Amino acid sequence: MAHYVSVRGWIEFDTEFLPRVKQLIKDFATRSENGIVTSEQARWYSQGWIVSEDAPNWTKYCFYGADIRWDALDFLRAQVQEIAEVLVSDDQGNQLEPEKSWMGIFYLDDDEGEISLIWYIKEGSITEKVRDPWP
Repeated sequence: MAHYVSVRGWIEFDTEFLPRVKQLIKDFATRSENGIVTSEQARWYSQGWIVSEDAPNWTKYCFYGADIRWDALDFLRAQVQEIAEVLVSDDQGNQLEPEKSWMGIFYLDDDEGEISLIWYIKEGSITEKVRDPWP
């Protein structure tokens, strides 16, 4: 039987990053990341991304929510990492000040109730921590 993980989370960013984030998400659906997932799975799992283009004011949010196979989790983590890395530099590749970098958070729970993780996104990287499972 397949092992699944429920993933839900978000990353925040400034309006200027919107075109770059949207292009990354579009590109994710066409890659199979070193054989971790098939091209069909890449398209399928990439459908979990939603970008709030018309959010009020200046902060935009990129959301992900889906139940994915456990063995595809590295594919999703690579996507989150790529977005996080883009958000620490401007269009010319200049590094932003740490206080200007954007953040996010993702919750992950497996379908067997054994694994509960949290990914903190800050300053271009992911920090993974074990957390208490949902009651």
